Amino acid sequence: MLTKTLQILFCVFIIILSFSFAKKETITIQVQAKFGKRGSGCIGVGGVCALDPPNNQTRTQYDASTNIFLTKDGKIALEFLKNSISVSKAEEQFGTSFFEIEEPFEFSTSLCSALKLKSNSFIIKKGKYPITSTKGSYRVVF
Repeated sequence: MLTKTLQILFCVFIIILSFSFAKKETITIQVQAKFGKRGSGCIGVGGVCALDPPNNQTRTQYDASTNIFLTKDGKIALEFLKNSISVSKAEEQFGTSFFEIEEPFEFSTSLCSALKLKSNSFIIKKGKYPITSTKGSYRVVF
C-alpha cells in the first residue's frame, strides 16, 4: 500500500516538474522602428516614434528592423537588430547604457493583438531603460 502511494506521489511530482520546466511559447513580431519624438516629427534622440509592420511599398524611412516579444516575466522587449542600424544612428540611440523615452509611446491595437496582450493597450512610459547589447542586437525591456 505504501509503495503504491509513493509511486503515485512520484508520478504527480514528475508531472508538476515537467510543467514548471515547459517552455512557454513566445510570439515574436517583426516591425520597422523609427527613432525620435513624435512631437518633433520623429527627429533626434528621444525614443521610439513609430513601430510599423515591414512593408516594401512604404516611403517612410525607418531606422531599424526590430523584433518585439514578451519576456518570461511578461514584460515587453524590443530587440533592435544591429545590422539594420546605421553607425551614426546606433551611436545616437544606443551610445549610453540607457535607452531614453522622452515621450510616452502607445502601441497600436493591432500590435497588441498580434502580441496577444491581455489588454488592447500598451504604453511605453517616459523614462530611461537599460540596454542589453548582444552580438546582433540592442535589447530594451519595458
